[in-house]
Amino acid sequence: MDVLDAIGNWDDPTTVNYDVDRHGRRRRTPAFPDVPGSPRLVLRGDVESAFHDTVAPHTEIRYGTTPTALQEHTGGVDVTLRTTTGQEATETTERFDLVVGADGLRSTIRRLAFGPDPRYMKPMNHIIATAFLKEQVPGLRPQDGLTFSEPGRSAWVFPIANRVLFNYRTRDEDAQFSRPPAESLRRAFGPEPTGPVLDHLIGQFEKADDFLLTPPTRSSCPPGTPTASSCSETLPGA
Repeated sequence: MDVLDAIGNWDDPTTVNYDVDRHGRRRRTPAFPDVPGSPRLVLRGDVESAFHDTVAPHTEIRYGTTPTALQEHTGGVDVTLRTTTGQEATETTERFDLVVGADGLRSTIRRLAFGPDPRYMKPMNHIIATAFLKEQVPGLRPQDGLTFSEPGRSAWVFPIANRVLFNYRTRDEDAQFSRPPAESLRRAFGPEPTGPVLDHLIGQFEKADDFLLTPPTRSSCPPGTPTASSCSETLPGA
């Protein structure tokens, strides 16, 4: 589709990656430019924009449209679509040869075709949280990255638009959403003092314009599920 060049590459040969502890001590470790094969560093938004710009002139793209029902026939699939424009919503039914559910782990298509989410989604007792840093960790250049790792918890700064990613294990996923996200992070990385690096990263997460805090969930197909269904696994940090 000739989209590779449009996706771009955030790789910087001058990138340095550091392994740090909660006291701020750091040592140099291999960075992305050191990985064999010259992998491309991209953001999901880069991929989405490149594919959109490539296919938009050749196919119909509908916005504000959600499937609400599926009815399969030998000649295709009847799909009921709800389209929202402003305060108004209309529903129509159209027939398609093939319906592909590429709408994420909590897939509406899978739910309509095969049943409710609890049949497929299994908790991993894990939380990830990510945001863009407004200010890089003091002492690091914009193109540098770092890794903080302890048993059951870690924090990463990627040399891709200065994004921070927290990972931690938990026995109670629901409790992580009963308080401010930054407080959940401080509890997850306690009770020890956070130290200068973690304190900066959590503070930046708290100040971010947008953030994501979510439990990664394993999706599996129960026995007897049609092979056409979408069953996959989302890993922490993916």
